[in-house]
Parts: sequence; C-alpha cells; structure tokens
Amino acid sequence: SRLGDASAAQAFAREAVQRAECIGDQRLLADSAMRLGSTLLEAGLPEAIEEYRRAESLFDELDDRYGMVRCQINIGIVYSNTGNSSSAEAAYRRAVELGENAHTPDLAGLASLNLGLLYLKEGRYDEARVWFEEARRLFIMVKNEPHRLATLYNMGHLARECGDSTAALALYEE
Repeated sequence: SRLGDASAAQAFAREAVQRAECIGDQRLLADSAMRLGSTLLEAGLPEAIEEYRRAESLFDELDDRYGMVRCQINIGIVYSNTGNSSSAEAAYRRAVELGENAHTPDLAGLASLNLGLLYLKEGRYDEARVWFEEARRLFIMVKNEPHRLATLYNMGHLARECGDSTAALALYEE
C-alpha cells in the first residue's frame, strides 16, 4: 500500500487472511482482516466495512478492546469517506466509549479527533471544538506529539473557519 500498489496490497492482505484461517489463529485472523480492511479503505472500497466488522467480532471474542476501538475508528472513516455522517458519528462515538472503558487514551483521543473533524466538515463548530479539546487533552496525557500536532492544526483551522484569525495564528504557532 505504501508503495502505491493497491492491487498488490489487497492480494497480499487476502492471502494473509486465507493463511490465518488455515492456521486457525484467531488473533492473527483478526489482525489480517484489519489489514485487508485497510487496503480496501485506501482503494475507496466500501467492502472495507465488512472486513473491519469481521475483525471487530474476532477482537471481541478475544476480549481485545484495543483492536475493537481500532475497528470502530476505521469503520467511522469508511462511513465518513462515503458521506454517511450519521453512521460515521455513531462509529466514532462507540470508539470513544470503548477507548475510555478499555483505558486506551491514545485511541480515545484518535476517535475524538476524528469526531471533531467530522463535525468541522459539517459546520458543527461548537461540537468540533469540544472533541478537539478532548483529543488534545488525551494526547498531552499520553505524550503523543504527532497526534497532538494534528489536533492543533485542526483546531487552528476551526478557529479560522469561525473568523478568529488571532486564535488560529496562536494555534498554528503552537
């Protein structure tokens, strides 16, 4: 995928799923289904949701909350990319809840950031601000500087969209 060959990435991911099924390792299968979903997501294929749901079900059986949160975030991205805002919102909110319950602030922060982006895109600025602040708080807590930077960038964009160039400049400088 990173080399830009979507068809090869999908072929390798499908093969990984088949091999994991043959081996019978549920964790490996869940991870492989997640990877396949990601290759399908990158290609813009809606069947990515099926693979993410399959992976989520397997992660649930394994009591792997971290994997379940990752699946919900990715499902939200697929829905957002296809214009299904209400389903994207539901997936991101579920990811936030799962992330909080699983004590994974890094993933709860990522879900919060995505929820903020969804609201920003829809012009729901007050809600976007709330979720960006939550993401920022969580990323500071876990010292995740790349995601904190992405959050600050989007907070600056939000301030600019709201006509507050002073706040936007301060956020961009930060």
